[in-house]
This record gives sequence, C-alpha cells and structure tokens, in this order.
Amino acid sequence: MKMMLNSLLVSGLLACGSVAYAECACKSPEPYRSVVMLPATIGGLVDNEQQLEDALGDTKAKTVIEIGSGVGNTTIFLADLLGKNGKLYAVDTWYSRNSQLYQQFLSNVSAAKKHTAVVPMRMTHLEAIQSLNVKADLIFINLSMDMDGLAKAIRAWVPHLVPGGVLCGIGASDNSIRTNVDRVAQELGMTLVVDGNFWRID
Repeated sequence: MKMMLNSLLVSGLLACGSVAYAECACKSPEPYRSVVMLPATIGGLVDNEQQLEDALGDTKAKTVIEIGSGVGNTTIFLADLLGKNGKLYAVDTWYSRNSQLYQQFLSNVSAAKKHTAVVPMRMTHLEAIQSLNVKADLIFINLSMDMDGLAKAIRAWVPHLVPGGVLCGIGASDNSIRTNVDRVAQELGMTLVVDGNFWRID
C-alpha cells in the first residue's frame, strides 16, 4: 500500500512537472517555442558598442530594426539596451554554409532571455520593407553592401524612421562608401556623422 502511494505521489509530481514545463514553453513566442536549442555561443565584444549606445541614448529608442543579425551578438546587445519594454526586429535571411545559423541565432537570443523582445524576420531587407508596418527609433544596417545597394537601402528605410530617428551602419572606413552615404544623406536632408567604421545619419 505504501509503495503504491509513493508511486502515485511520484507520478503526480512528474505530471505536475510536465504541466509546468509545458506552461513555461508556451510562454515563449514562435519561432523560439519550436526550435531545438543549441549550446549558446554569445559573448565577447560587439563592434561599435559605444556608437550604438550613443545612438540609442540620443533617440531614447524603444523600437529598433537591425538589418543583418548573424548569430545575434549585436542583436542581444541592442535588446539589452532597449530594456524590458523595447522591441527589436531582426532582419536576416540566415543563409549560410552553416545550416544551423538560424537555429543558433534563436538559441542565443533565448539563452540571453531576449526572446520576448526580439522578433526574427527571416527574409531579405527589401522584403522586410514591404512586410514591416512599424516606425523605428533606430535602424542599424549591420551588413556590408556595395555602394548602389547601400544607397537604395538608405532611401528605402528612411521612411521607416520616426521623426528624429537615426539610421546607421558600418563600412565608413571605405572612402567610397562614406562619400556615397554622405551624398544620399544630403539628398534626404539629413546629416552624416562618421566615427571610425561606423556612420549615422539623422
């Protein structure tokens, strides 16, 4: 009789544990809920940390669009600066020779407990322009583009900024990129600021 009661008790605890686990899993939004988690690979320095922090502070940002997210190091850094009420839209195709790149991104964001703040958008940035119906305080072009592609991206994304928002990116150490960004900024009535490889227009 005692053994039966113990067995029932253990079974009850296991069942409760399963329910609690299910409830916990359900709290994570898709696509995080369904992914098989990989060991986290986050850590280390993020390029342009201070410049990004300054840009976020200047705009008191609550909404960020990041174009090019990789495994999520910069994504997590930005989401952490945004705080609990912030939202970051991570735009990337995650196409790579590493077939687990997207899975690694989701795993890293989950491990950092930023899965409720970071919305992955697995598409090209041109597709995201058509899909996103939000205005951002900060848009960060976190990938390399040729001059024509970058000019088109800037023109296309500026309408997604709130008044007083900042659009920024990398590649300013290349004179041709810097000159091209400056030309587009003037065309749009905006001002270019360069700090090392980092540029911003507002």
